[in-house]
Amino acid sequence: MLQGRSFLALSSLVCVVPEGLNPYSDMAGLVAYFFFTREMHLRRQRKLSDDPRIASGHEADERHPESRDVVVRRVYRPRLYRERPELTSLPDDIVYQRYRFPKDVILNIYELVKHDLEPKTRRGHAIPGVVKLMNCLHFFATGSFQHTSSTVSGVSQSAFSRSFQPVMDALKKHLPTFIKFPSGESELSKIKQHFYSKFRIPNVIGCIACTHIAICAPYGDPEIYINRNGWHSLNVQVVCDHNCEIIYVLSAFPGSTHDAYILRESALYRDFMCAESKSGCLLGDMGFPCYNWLLTPIGNPQTASQIKYNEAHAKARVVVERAFSILKSRFRCLHKTEGALKYSPSKVADIVVVCCILHNIALQEKIPIEVEDISEEDMSSLETEDTADSLAATDTRDRIVSNYF
Repeated sequence: MLQGRSFLALSSLVCVVPEGLNPYSDMAGLVAYFFFTREMHLRRQRKLSDDPRIASGHEADERHPESRDVVVRRVYRPRLYRERPELTSLPDDIVYQRYRFPKDVILNIYELVKHDLEPKTRRGHAIPGVVKLMNCLHFFATGSFQHTSSTVSGVSQSAFSRSFQPVMDALKKHLPTFIKFPSGESELSKIKQHFYSKFRIPNVIGCIACTHIAICAPYGDPEIYINRNGWHSLNVQVVCDHNCEIIYVLSAFPGSTHDAYILRESALYRDFMCAESKSGCLLGDMGFPCYNWLLTPIGNPQTASQIKYNEAHAKARVVVERAFSILKSRFRCLHKTEGALKYSPSKVADIVVVCCILHNIALQEKIPIEVEDISEEDMSSLETEDTADSLAATDTRDRIVSNYF
């Protein structure tokens, strides 16, 4: 029986037979050598492992090492949870510095997305929905890495990455509520009255312009994202009213796309081309062609009235440039000085839309922000496209120049 058990053990362990030992004639020596090798193997395992060992069965007999049965068990390590700061326990200045919103506004935003973000269970120390929202707000406000934003709220980088897109999807559901063209007659009259009283241009309901958001070179056709300044970007088209509130945004086009092309491919263009869809006109720079509903500067002004019109037009368009400055000052992730966004173009487009929604919420809540002048490289091209203005459009502009300037 001993020999049979020894041969079974030998078949499961690779053992080098010592030189001069005949395994067929000296079976006792071979069995002794096998147990010696097994003992050395177990000692090596004990040395490399930090786990405790428990001897089961009877006490190990020094004369019979083969009777020693060693069971290796894993050390129990309790799961460590990072400390998650409570929003209500943080000082007001710290909350504003981290998230660009006061506590009450953050809680109001959370009520909008609570149903989509709240975990289904509390098992496993699930991340509360308000913490997910705070992570994203910190990223938008600072433009820092995910690791930094997640550390502030007491979650791991991987947990922040998993919750990032769901938070943006939840906020994007409220896009029609916060980004929309004014529809009521009172709203339209208020905007028109503002532009006319300050700049003497009638029937204006908004200003249109484009700005670039820096991104890393994406996979697949990265060259189409290189703008005229030589860096990769998305060309984002925005329309804003007299209060710098964004009433339209389109963020899906590469940086090399011309402003006029983005306009022609937009739903905004199709709506305005319908005669009764919008009651008013927009102001745009020389990057756009002139339409009945889109007034641009006169390329080569000859008369005093044309010069005055161009000056008033430029002053009125400052509102959209200021809107870009406020947007990128409040949400530093969009500012080129904080580096390019290291996401796919589609996700960067979502980030831009969400930041525009939050921008409007901040303006409606009258939250102050220290505005910085954005770099001229962030602004879109003012170069005109090779598209002739229609005769009807120039006639409309000429009538405004002659009647009001």
